[in-house]
Amino acid sequence: METLKDKYKPYFKIGTAFENRDLVNSELIKTHFNSMTCANSMKFVCLNPESGVYTYEPATELFNFAKENDMTLHGHTFVWHNQTPDYIFENTTPEKLLDTLKNHVTMFKEHLRKASGASSSTINNINNERITFEAIFYFSLRNLLI
Repeated sequence: METLKDKYKPYFKIGTAFENRDLVNSELIKTHFNSMTCANSMKFVCLNPESGVYTYEPATELFNFAKENDMTLHGHTFVWHNQTPDYIFENTTPEKLLDTLKNHVTMFKEHLRKASGASSSTINNINNERITFEAIFYFSLRNLLI
């Protein structure tokens, strides 16, 4: 039986969204897909749940899986209003918020760079009701990454 990724190889990649827990189906993923999108492990709240605390282990596991299986990896999405930790917006100023954003983006990009063919959608579904600082945060992110 011809696999999905082989059938459409001349035209485009075949992708799937998944999490670390989905690696139990790794044979199915390796057989039919050549592109994968990380559902949550690369979001802000997972990568940087507390100030100064970075947890790259789940993301690294997915990076390694993609690299070992010659797959393109897409991070989705590392800043999203629904999964940005509350500490980001507490006791801050626009300047501190921008510094936090720059640090997070820099750390994430450096870690992503280790994965072959990695990319990331940076801003998704920005529709929030948080304080003005949050609007500055997202506006700054867009300007940093464009």
